[in-house]
Amino acid sequence: MHKAITALLLLQASLMVNANTVTVYGQGVDREAAKKDAFRTAIEQVCGTEVLSNREHLNDNTIRNNVLSYSSCRVENYEILEDQGSRLKIKVELTSNRISHRLHSKSNQSTFNTNALSAQVSTYVDEQKAGDKLIDEVFIDYPYRAFNLNKTKDPYMISDNYRNLYLMVPYDLRWNYNFITSMMDTFNTMGNSRGRGYIQIMAKDPRNLLFGHESVYYMDDLYRLDHIKSKFMDQNEVRLNVKAKDTKGRQVLNVCYNPDYKAGGIFYSIGIDRQLTIFGNDKNVGTMRIKLTVPAEVIYDIYVDVVAARDCKL
Repeated sequence: MHKAITALLLLQASLMVNANTVTVYGQGVDREAAKKDAFRTAIEQVCGTEVLSNREHLNDNTIRNNVLSYSSCRVENYEILEDQGSRLKIKVELTSNRISHRLHSKSNQSTFNTNALSAQVSTYVDEQKAGDKLIDEVFIDYPYRAFNLNKTKDPYMISDNYRNLYLMVPYDLRWNYNFITSMMDTFNTMGNSRGRGYIQIMAKDPRNLLFGHESVYYMDDLYRLDHIKSKFMDQNEVRLNVKAKDTKGRQVLNVCYNPDYKAGGIFYSIGIDRQLTIFGNDKNVGTMRIKLTVPAEVIYDIYVDVVAARDCKL
């Protein structure tokens, strides 16, 4: 199976400090569809759109081809200038959700504009759903492609005082920096200039031998922050799966190992409320000790993969 690298492509970046107003056209099967089309066009023009393309191939056939778009922006107000039913000309005022702390209608309006409120709610909800889908898509490969499993030395056998045999498998587990940058790109599009929660990433490009950096992404949306933290928890936790085959290719060993999370190899911290810290420079180095339940002489090929806890029965 071939998996293309997940890419975040920035079509247009514009962080709005104040509301922006544009005039756009929208069309659709009816008036409501035309209005939503106009809103999408206005959002793309003013706020920019992040596009994530995630493709997966099996035997030269595409079995997964997801393209998601996301913009941290909402409609604040609008005025229909021309109404042809399925085609509208609309003046749209937009505000960035990365600046605005919470949904609100302008207080200086002489009458309460229910149309504006409806547009605010609709586009705000759309942004939340699109953002959550974007997070789900970025983390669909976690932890499988989020870490690099480096070989240190070949597996070997030891025995104890009761003649029990153990397979010893050295390992060196580290973050995949490409996955780190994918997370940083995603969090950057959703972060605020201020917020009650935050994500902290400490990482260094392995090609840069000298300098690392620390990035902080503040979030007002604590539900979204909890959603991101859940990607690292419980059944999503990292495990190492050790498999072995005999000389005839038959599987004779299938064991999951929970790597020791020690200082210098914990990878992330999720225990503090409203905070997620990712230690992108950490490495977890050790040796798996697996008691053999099959004769040692039948073991031929040994494989080690990074998997999620949900794939294991520990």
